[in-house]
Amino acid sequence: MAWVWAALPGVVLGVALQLLQERLWPASAYLGMLAGAGLLVALALRWPGRSPLRSAARGLLAGALLAAGLTGLRAVHQLDQALAPELEGVDIVVTGQIA
Repeated sequence: MAWVWAALPGVVLGVALQLLQERLWPASAYLGMLAGAGLLVALALRWPGRSPLRSAARGLLAGALLAAGLTGLRAVHQLDQALAPELEGVDIVVTGQIA
């Protein structure tokens, strides 16, 4: 189970790489990353392997894919809720009622 410990720095790496993106990818790309991470974890559980280096590399990659996929999906979700660009920097009057 050495791959589990190797996944921790992979998570940090995945978040850092996703934050360095200039533009967001489509949500399907991030879902693909999550599927790839799930596949790597399933392979690690099914065939643990004898090589600690290979197992650690698998964990590092799985952690990076998982974190980048989740971070990217959250960013895509947040972008969908952003203020329309034509309203940025414009003064608007808001009327409300408190019940």
